[in-house]
Amino acid sequence: MQSGLVEALTDVGNQLTQVAKDLDLDAKPIPAMMSGRDMFAHLYECYVAGRAHAHGEKHPWGEFQIPGDVQANPVEQALTKRTEVVTELLALNSPDAIHALVSYVALHDAYHVGQLCTLRLTLDANWDNYSIYQH
Repeated sequence: MQSGLVEALTDVGNQLTQVAKDLDLDAKPIPAMMSGRDMFAHLYECYVAGRAHAHGEKHPWGEFQIPGDVQANPVEQALTKRTEVVTELLALNSPDAIHALVSYVALHDAYHVGQLCTLRLTLDANWDNYSIYQH
């Protein structure tokens, strides 16, 4: 099972990286939608929350403060945090760690890849949405 999970985590991680290339992080063409900056800051928090869950701790939803360096460079900071958490939780290989990886990383990332693709296509109808896949 872990090899399938690793493949899913790798694939969706690549999709996040690809969809973020040249993304206008502050564009918000739909008022109720998060900007790219907001989404990557949110992903950062979810990786922190997933780590807490894997260790049997509660995450302070609604109270967590996004660090300033994440707001300044959200894509790099979120993807770095993601790598740290994935590496740590794969090594733990506990049921709680696997659950956190599936729920807080793989499935949640895929959801936001879809939102980010929608954001990209809203900003530029000619953006190549197939560019997120490994060829």
